[in-house]
Amino acid sequence: MNKKLSVFAIGTGGAFDTDKVNSSFYVKFKNDKILVDCGYNVFPYIKENMPEVLEELNAVFITHLDDDHIGSLKSLLFYRYYILGKSTLIRCGEDITRALIDYLPSNNVMKNGKYVKINIWSLIDLPNFNPDTLKASGNLPNSFIYPVKCVHHVPSYGFVFGFKDGGMIYISGDTKAAISIEETINLIDNVYNIKESFLLHDFTYHNVPEETSHACQKDIEVRYSTRFIERLNYYHNDKCVLNGLIYELKEK
Repeated sequence: MNKKLSVFAIGTGGAFDTDKVNSSFYVKFKNDKILVDCGYNVFPYIKENMPEVLEELNAVFITHLDDDHIGSLKSLLFYRYYILGKSTLIRCGEDITRALIDYLPSNNVMKNGKYVKINIWSLIDLPNFNPDTLKASGNLPNSFIYPVKCVHHVPSYGFVFGFKDGGMIYISGDTKAAISIEETINLIDNVYNIKESFLLHDFTYHNVPEETSHACQKDIEVRYSTRFIERLNYYHNDKCVLNGLIYELKEK
């Protein structure tokens, strides 16, 4: 089985970090090439610096609908359709789909599915996501992608990509620290016997939890275990130094 898994940081900036590219990641997973988020300066950056991405990507995953996460999505979709002759698959959480459809142009190209296709994800149902039950069923896939519900001022999702008995990556999207996030990651670790992981988590230096819809130090220390905190790599802020290829799973 192809166990290719890597993540390239296109940008790690927040909404107001105008000197940085908005938070966006390019994930290579098996044979798929996936863009996670497309904020207001992401498409111009990709077109100028990574034009091959526009040709080869298989899907765009949307965490939520704030402008710094979808602000140039229409431009990317139009460019791929009108210049490259390609349709684009969008994957998103179930409760942002209606708003996303309203955001996209309502025209014949959109309606006939040639311009964009939207796949809706249901959430992991935590009460039924039982490690013992899944292991006992013998039906665990060798690879997986899961949406993970976030806590933000609008509906928001993170995404997990990984392999059974192998590695995984998690991209949180915009979120406060939430006990359910650590629970979900730990469950996936357990169910799929994860050997290594790279966890990307939203973070703000505005350390007043009641004044922000992003994770801050006080928020994280209250809701996450020390062990989980040690696994986190923070992004979505002006001090983030992650760039380029930031994780690659080495096939054993």
